[in-house]
Formats: sequence, C-alpha cells, structure tokens
Amino acid sequence: MIQTFLSHGWKRFTRSSSFSRDLTTKILGAFFALMILVYSVALGFGIEPLIEKVFKPSDPIHFLNSYLLYYLAFEFVLRYMMQNLPVLDIQPYRHLPVKKTLIAHYLLGRSLFNVLNVSVPLTFLPFTFMVIAPAYGPGAATAWLVSLWLLSFALHFVVFLMKKSDDDLVSIITVTAVFGVFALADYFNWFQLTSVSAFAFDGLIDNPSLIIIPVLLLALVYVFNYRMLLTGMYEEDYVKKKSADRQVNDFTFLRSFGELGELINIEIKLITRNKRTKSVLWLSLFFLFYGLIFYRGDTYKENMPGFLIFTGIFITGIFAINYGQFLFSWHSSHFDFFLAQPLGLKSYVQYRYYLLATVTTVSFVLSTPYLYFGWKVLLAHACTYLYNIGINIWLVMNIGMWSPKKIDLTKGASFNYEGTGAAQWLMSIPILAGPYLFYMPVRLTTDSVIAGYLAVGAAGLIGLLFMNKLMDFTAKRLIEKRHEISSGFRQD
Repeated sequence: MIQTFLSHGWKRFTRSSSFSRDLTTKILGAFFALMILVYSVALGFGIEPLIEKVFKPSDPIHFLNSYLLYYLAFEFVLRYMMQNLPVLDIQPYRHLPVKKTLIAHYLLGRSLFNVLNVSVPLTFLPFTFMVIAPAYGPGAATAWLVSLWLLSFALHFVVFLMKKSDDDLVSIITVTAVFGVFALADYFNWFQLTSVSAFAFDGLIDNPSLIIIPVLLLALVYVFNYRMLLTGMYEEDYVKKKSADRQVNDFTFLRSFGELGELINIEIKLITRNKRTKSVLWLSLFFLFYGLIFYRGDTYKENMPGFLIFTGIFITGIFAINYGQFLFSWHSSHFDFFLAQPLGLKSYVQYRYYLLATVTTVSFVLSTPYLYFGWKVLLAHACTYLYNIGINIWLVMNIGMWSPKKIDLTKGASFNYEGTGAAQWLMSIPILAGPYLFYMPVRLTTDSVIAGYLAVGAAGLIGLLFMNKLMDFTAKRLIEKRHEISSGFRQD
C-alpha cells in the first residue's frame, strides 16, 4: 500500500497543471538542502578549532553543552521556515478498505525525509569521536550524539504538530520571544539557561542510560501527531470543524455599513480562517516592533533622518503591502463570483481600499508609543501614514493587477511561493522609493528634515483629495483586465 501511495503522489505531481512551477520550487528546495548539508559538514569539522581558538574554555565539552539548548531553538525556527508538511489527499481513500492508521503512519514516516533530520550527525559527529570519545569513551559519546539526534527528531514532530494548528505563526513567534528573553537573561546574569543546558547534556555523558528521556519524548510527540492525524480523517470531525469555522469570526456590526460593510466582513473571514492570510496579519503585528531596532540610538534619528521615512512606510503600511501584493490572488478560486455580482467591480475596489486603509490606520495608532523616542519619529510616522493611504494603497492595487497568480489558501505560508510573480518583486521599488521623490527635493532645497517629512505627508493628502478619481481609475483598469485576470487564474 505504501508503494501505491508513492505512485499516486508521483502521478499527482507530474500530471498537475502547475507541474513546471512545482518543479522549479523543488529545484530551489534541493539547492537549499544541498547548501545546508555543506554548511553542516563544514561546521562539524570547525566546531573544535572554533571553540578552542576563539573562546578558549577550560573544558570544550562543557562549553558546547552549555549552548546546545540554544542550538535546538535555532533548529526549531529553521525547521518552521523550511519544513513542509507531507501532502496526501485522503478524500479518495475514505470509501476504500484502506486502514486510516496506515495512512497516518505513512504521512509521519514520509515527513522524516528532510535534510534537517541529518544535520545533527553531520554537524556533531566529528566532535563526538574526536573530543568526547577520547575523554569519556565511545559508549558515552554515542549516547550523547544519539540523544541529541532524538531531540532533533522530536522537534521535527513538534513542528509537524504546530503547522497542523491554526495558530502556528503565533506559536513560533512566542517560542522565538521566549528564547530571546532567555538570551537576555543569560547576558545580564538574571537566569542562566546555559547552566541548565550544561547540566542536562553533561549528565547524558556521565550517565548514558538517561538516553531514555529523549526516547520517551520522541515517542510522546509521535503519538500526539498520530492521534491528531487519525482524528482528522473522520468525515464527521471534518464537518464539525467546518461548521464551527462558519460560526466564528462573523463581524455582524459591519452589516450596518451596507453592502461595503458586508464585503469587508467577508474579507475579514477570509483573512482569519486561512493560514496564509493569518500569517500576513500576524507578521504585520510583529513588524510594529520594527522601529525598536533603529530608534534606540541616535544613529538613524540624528545622522540619517531620511531613514525614518523607510521605517514609517514599513511600520504603518506593512499589512497593505504584504496583503495588497496578492490582493486579487486571494480570490483566485472564486474571482468569477465577483464578476457576476450586480454590485459591480467599483464596489470591489472600494471595499478593498477601505479595508487596507482601516488596517493602516490601526497600525499608525498602535505605533504612536514611538513618541517615546522623540516627536520627529511620530511626525515621520504620521506623514508616511498619510502617504500610505493616499498613494501607496493605490499603487499596490494597480501593480497587483499585473498577471496575478493563483493561490491555494489551504496551504501554509512557510516556503510557499504561490502567487509570487514579477509584480511582487518590482512592487517594492515604487512603494519604498516613491516617498523620497517628495522628501529629497524639499530636504535639499530647504535644508529642513521636517519640511521633507511634511512634503511626504502633503503628497498623501493630495492623494486623499483625489481619492474618487484614483478609485475610478483603478476600477476602470480592473474592468479592462477582468477577463485576462480570470483566465489566468483558471490556467494555473
């Protein structure tokens, strides 16, 4: 039966209408995998000389053990970014005499074919038998390496479990933040995670029988994944989940705003019910903290005041940029529905603009605490906010009409390049460079940073004054290109 699953998967891949695009993605993934293998081998032979020549600890083994928990945290984040879930459409097998347990074990076993699952032995094998084995014996060295490898496999299944959940991006941000706090605590000697790490892995070397702990941990996360997959294969559970999804995220108060409010309500449901769109939303919230990287010192605020335009565009408009670049692709599976609606495509453009402008406004309000770093920072944010809602949103909507690609909303966000085309790569140039067309001439002629900021804000206000003209222009372009866009979605 395993051979049958593999055969069906191969036929599905080679006979897909998007075979060439999928093949390109596979080739790109293979390149990254080869790069990881090369780096792992290079790091493996470089760990010992790096520790001894740079850090010069009295005990290299204890030193390395102190940072292994941080290594596992880094691997966890890397796995989230690069590890894709194995795909098997179980719908055709529901009515066949195929054991669901076999399907679950097949998916979990197939997921193990990942380059990251061999990175631990490639990285730590030289250190294990060149440093640990001579000092503690081959048995203790093997137990240490196998334990680390088992923990890596456990991380594999934890990421598998996370990506099957609806809030995987929230989870990875939380884990990253927690280990970031631990790193700060280590740096300021508030709490030393390095001591905990050294205690755990030094103990494995001193007492190899403790390898049972990683074995039990791996078995536990495997069982969790197995039961989760098994539960999701029953039709009644699938129907219940869909029914529950229909009952949540219904913002009925928007209906009081008429037809546009109802359309915005539908769009919000699309954002909050699909993993890739939710990832865009959470990343936008995450980028609200982008200014903390640049505003803490005077390097950018005083010496490079023009850089505040870039950060302001990013912080206040990141959702409009990230979500807007795929503005039409999000509806690729039902774009024809909008073409058939009596409301007309102008309403389609209107509600999209109001949605992006509203979220941009919320982002600006949430960024007002940056006033702590000086009133110039808040002024730059206010001016770039006006520029975003007056000009950039229209740029995003119009450039997004350039050959949009189909997107499958059921797929995750990590290493998912569906919908990405030339427009998405080129869109950043006018969006990020455009404000400087207004800032630089005024800044150079008046020698005033404030005047440059106000020029950017004034350009945004002019865009708002001509909003109806810009809306009519955008709607007219969409009407002209509607059949071309719809045809492109069907071809993908």
